[in-house]
Amino acid sequence: MPSFSILTFGCKVNQCDSQAIRETLTAWGLDEAHSQQGNIVHDADLVVINTCTVTSAADAKFRKALRRVKREKPGALIAVTGCYANRALSLGTQIPEADIILDGHDLSSFFHVLMARLPGQSETGPLTPSLRLPDEAMQSSRPQSYFANHTRAFLKIQDGCDSFCTYCVVPLARPTLWSEHSDKVTASINSFSAAGYKEVVLTGIHLGFFGRDSGSAGIQGLLNRIEQECRIERVRLSSIEVNEVTDHIVELMARSSKLCHHLHLPLQSGDDEVLRRMGRKYSSGFFAQRVEQIRAEIPDIGITADVMVGFPGETDSQFKRTCQFVSDMGFTKIHVFRYSPRPGTEAADMDEAVSPRIISERAKELIGIGERTARSFKARFFGKSVSVLTETPADSGQACFGLTSNYMKVKVSGVSDTCMNRIISVRLHTVDEHTGILQGCPM
Repeated sequence: MPSFSILTFGCKVNQCDSQAIRETLTAWGLDEAHSQQGNIVHDADLVVINTCTVTSAADAKFRKALRRVKREKPGALIAVTGCYANRALSLGTQIPEADIILDGHDLSSFFHVLMARLPGQSETGPLTPSLRLPDEAMQSSRPQSYFANHTRAFLKIQDGCDSFCTYCVVPLARPTLWSEHSDKVTASINSFSAAGYKEVVLTGIHLGFFGRDSGSAGIQGLLNRIEQECRIERVRLSSIEVNEVTDHIVELMARSSKLCHHLHLPLQSGDDEVLRRMGRKYSSGFFAQRVEQIRAEIPDIGITADVMVGFPGETDSQFKRTCQFVSDMGFTKIHVFRYSPRPGTEAADMDEAVSPRIISERAKELIGIGERTARSFKARFFGKSVSVLTETPADSGQACFGLTSNYMKVKVSGVSDTCMNRIISVRLHTVDEHTGILQGCPM
């Protein structure tokens, strides 16, 4: 029986897509090839590479991996899918090292093309009965996904974006809006709970667009149903735009026993002119006011953010305003993106490119500010008891790492391996100055 391996790059949505591919290939009867001595595609007849194209660095990372796979496994069938592949298909460009470029939006066709090209299969003829996709899997292009070696499960509930921020290639790579049916979302969450998962992370390309393609009640209505119908201990939103966090969502999160007290809000810039040129649909003042309102309702909430440096035309004074804004916001964590021109986007044609040297300097400065705000936020919880989902053992033994509801990583001392995948009460007492990880002991 043919074997396969999957390499995944990019976001949590790609991880969910790869898991769906993994489960369906297994349903076909293929075996997953496991790594030996660091060779992640050992003995695989098929290598699927699920790509990201959000930055030029992501492109380079994928191409390097593709060349390595071609070199190490010259006889394997190499299939490329994901955002880079979608862009290549739409532009009519080739990926020379790939045997197949697959549209990730149509998994049914995806699998038929793959199977027809595997050893022992005819490229144009019918599939052998033993390799037919089971009827129940054919009815859904997105199978229920389980995540080995994880205590948190990631559930893709939405795909696609048509916002067209001027720097972003995602609407060109994933233009089709799709939302999972609410009934299936709640059923999947309950299945995860029955399988032993303590937390489910709702993922999507643009979560605030959930239901827009079907006219349903949207993310707010879905969260209401999850609160009422699901048995899981925790549900976390992966990312949502600040102007899509409604008062109702905040009120529900404040009183819910399930919704994690954590919001990831893509900021991108603290300067209004830069935000306008980015095509973002809010001002820095609106962002700050909304965060203040959210914190008034949920005092312990952890707010994380994406911030971009080096957008075309970003001046020193505009960057300084972003630095001050990030400092004032006191984020739990920030992810700093270095601007990367993406072909086909409006920003790629803008003048006044910022030099790579300045971009690197700005990124370093902003990362430092983010580390300081993170330490200040964590210090608020010294001496307090928090709930921690234990996830992985620490190397030292008799300790583990876990995650709080408000997205703080904690090292818990005095626990054994038998305490993994449990939500326990932990008293926090300090933070490791080198790693930024909170330290605590079970209550």
